[in-house]
Amino acid sequence: MAGEHARYLINPETGRAELVVASEVAAKQSVSWVDPQGLRGNGMPYNGPDDQAVTDAAGAMLEASRNVKAAPPAPAKETLLERVEDVFKRVEDDIKSL
Repeated sequence: MAGEHARYLINPETGRAELVVASEVAAKQSVSWVDPQGLRGNGMPYNGPDDQAVTDAAGAMLEASRNVKAAPPAPAKETLLERVEDVFKRVEDDIKSL
């Protein structure tokens, strides 16, 4: 089951529970990351079976945010003229599609 779902694991360097995305769980566990033994701040256990869907969703969001941060920024329009030309082009395309 390890690696199939996102999980909270204890970071051995900090001693804190961290959300680990599903694709990284097995690798983290192989280098001493372990399941938390205590309760979360809300009094519920970490990695509870009733919370797995929420944990997986949070893991998917974490992974997606990493991918967005890693993506190169889109090239910015260099001049106001280029931006205005783009707007006119879209308006022309919209008119033609009517």
